[in-house]
Amino acid sequence: MYKNKRIIIVEDEPIVALDFEYLFINNGYKNISSFYSGKEAIENINLQKPDLALLDIRLEDEISGLDIAIELQKLNIPFIFISAFSDQNNYTRALSLNPSHLFYKPVNSKALMSTVESILNKVKVN
Repeated sequence: MYKNKRIIIVEDEPIVALDFEYLFINNGYKNISSFYSGKEAIENINLQKPDLALLDIRLEDEISGLDIAIELQKLNIPFIFISAFSDQNNYTRALSLNPSHLFYKPVNSKALMSTVESILNKVKVN
């Protein structure tokens, strides 16, 4: 069942990451991990082996959500970009990485959950 799939959240604002965690937990998801820096996320992707990642595009360290997306692509892990920034350069770069979806903050919870469920239903069971 898709609610047992592993989801990682990469968000440098802890309160926002916590909001996403609660959203998933309240919708029955059990395997949720949050990382607050790009470096921390990159170090844990191979350990966590997530089925899906939610990535903030801009992070406070030298590794961006765009950099993490490149690593996820190598592992065939789907990802969703979530960003407060809608400048043309970031938008173009983000779309060039073929995310499963791109949301701008604030995110509509129902739309996010619907998108996540759709993506996870397509992910093969390990």
